[in-house]
Amino acid sequence: MRSQIQLEKLNHDAQLELHKKNIVSDIDFERTTLKLSDLEKQLETCIGRLAFLKILHAKRIELQQKIEEQFQLNYDTAKQMLDRMQVTAGIAGILQELTVDIRSSVSAGEKNSLDGV
Repeated sequence: MRSQIQLEKLNHDAQLELHKKNIVSDIDFERTTLKLSDLEKQLETCIGRLAFLKILHAKRIELQQKIEEQFQLNYDTAKQMLDRMQVTAGIAGILQELTVDIRSSVSAGEKNSLDGV
């Protein structure tokens, strides 16, 4: 786009000299001027859009990093919960039955199983 603007500026400058000498009509010179102006406005719009997209992209990256951090925290919490889930018996033998529901808590020394030796 910048090369188009440079080309149009060269054309405009060339027509300006010819317009001063009445070789190029007013309408043709006005068309060239408007075309140059339109190209410059398009460039400004593109630069603005690019700046907006750059900010938007940075915000999306930031959001994805926060989501990743939250997933890591959830994973770490689940791993800690899994690490704490240990069943130990006070005596040697085979565990025949254990009555514990999901999310229930068992205190040390509490009887909740049937052991067989």
